[in-house]
Amino acid sequence: KLSSEAFEDLSLHKFFVEKAHRGINLNLLTLRSPDRAYRADACPFGIGGYSSEGRAWRWYVPKELQFRATLNMLEFIASTIGEWVDIIEGNMPPLTCTLSLTDSTTSAGWLHKSSFTFNDRESKEITKAKCSIARGHARRLFDAQVRQFQQHFPGEHNIIADSLSRDDHLTDDELTQLFLSKYPKQVPKNFKISPLPAEIISFLYSMLRTIPEA
Repeated sequence: KLSSEAFEDLSLHKFFVEKAHRGINLNLLTLRSPDRAYRADACPFGIGGYSSEGRAWRWYVPKELQFRATLNMLEFIASTIGEWVDIIEGNMPPLTCTLSLTDSTTSAGWLHKSSFTFNDRESKEITKAKCSIARGHARRLFDAQVRQFQQHFPGEHNIIADSLSRDDHLTDDELTQLFLSKYPKQVPKNFKISPLPAEIISFLYSMLRTIPEA
């Protein structure tokens, strides 16, 4: 007998095999310089990030859903959203190579290799949610023909993404002006904070609701 999680893994691997049967471009398998980069961060109350093309976003966890996901899990979610936004908005050409930058070593590790196991250290709902996030991210990148690399960097260099994840008391315009005045060299050209697509917001709500209150 196979668990529902095993069936989900089998479904994903079937998807990979079918894609491989039709052929995989070598540019998706070799080491390359990234075409675009993404920075992301999280705090217990929110997540935020931006791309090297200037597309910035932020989302704050509703009060009734706070503290359900661990901080590492929120960091992991945040690190998957940049590419997801560009795929939805049609800004991710096939064979794009991306670099996901995060100040969380855990998130960087999970992006590189997600091998979650069910154990007594965390609830099965959290493990299921992490598996769902990893599967969805892998499927989207593979389907869009995107090559992703990951890199950890010190938190003191992640000021803008950190602010996006927590400064919900400032408007988008106020936050943008603050970045331009304080950290002009870190602000990409065409920087603009825009809402997340409805598909992503719906996923975030749905995923957090599957995790019981602590």
